[in-house]
Amino acid sequence: MSSCEVHLPGSETPMVQNLGTNTWVNGVRGRYVLDISSPLKCSSKFISPCGNLTEDRGTSEGYFQYTEDGTGRFFRRFTCNVGFYLSPDTNTRDVDCVYDPDYYTYEWEELPNGCLDLNATRRLQTSLEVSRFNNTDLLSWYDDPTTLQTLLQDYLPESINHLVEVAGIRGVVNNVDSISNLTRDGNTASVNVNFTTYVPTYNNKRLNGDKLGQEIENALRNDGQVDLVSYNPSANTTEIVNECLQSCLCWMNYDPVRCKAGKIKPDILPDACCGCPGQAYTSSLKACCNNRQIYDPTKSVCCGRHVRQGSSCPPSRKFRK
Repeated sequence: MSSCEVHLPGSETPMVQNLGTNTWVNGVRGRYVLDISSPLKCSSKFISPCGNLTEDRGTSEGYFQYTEDGTGRFFRRFTCNVGFYLSPDTNTRDVDCVYDPDYYTYEWEELPNGCLDLNATRRLQTSLEVSRFNNTDLLSWYDDPTTLQTLLQDYLPESINHLVEVAGIRGVVNNVDSISNLTRDGNTASVNVNFTTYVPTYNNKRLNGDKLGQEIENALRNDGQVDLVSYNPSANTTEIVNECLQSCLCWMNYDPVRCKAGKIKPDILPDACCGCPGQAYTSSLKACCNNRQIYDPTKSVCCGRHVRQGSSCPPSRKFRK
């Protein structure tokens, strides 16, 4: 625990300056109670029993937090580099180090997907019908739809991820877009869930809407239950055409004028577009800063509209967006 800490307020702060007159603990003047209910940040030298996380296009920091039962949890806060995301609008996730009593070992609870450059993804939208939750017909929540919505918001994201994995689709990111209100049809009730699957353009090139929908239906045909959520085995999946990628990548939309063959064919074909219209680049090697400039994320970082050498932006300067 000596490697995880929280700093005392500085002596120049009013909190410390007024300790002698304004602070009382158990009837004794001048005592100060330090709140350690918030996570304590651990030093870089701290070693957890789970080891380190793989930090591809991101960084992680260790934290320890006391829990209400008197024990504690150790987790690492994984954050994607600027311009990369775990899912749309999400670039940070806490991953807990947990003990497995069956094998007497510690391991990370569930590792996050790799950080994606969303400029380099194709998007497949799927609609599914939810019929049961926790082995109970949704009609049971007809008089309390708010509770059902809250439960589905909590459990659907993980269930959708597991469903796509069971369908045999790997290396993608799924994001729940919307959950409809509960609708009743006679003695049954259902909810429609819409989610988007982000497919890296360099991966699963043959995966389209029809194939994804078919694989999901095959996975649901026997049972239909994934975790606590039961689905009807009928999926409606369509691909959202990305006009920027279509106008930028020759292998997606060949244009003899724009796509003149060079003397040397690259080992890895470009799979993303910086700007629209813009310049093609390979997302496994490069990144795009604010749709303006292509850079090497292993050597530089995107700070607003500018690319800076190093791994972080200067904290004292406000960059224009």
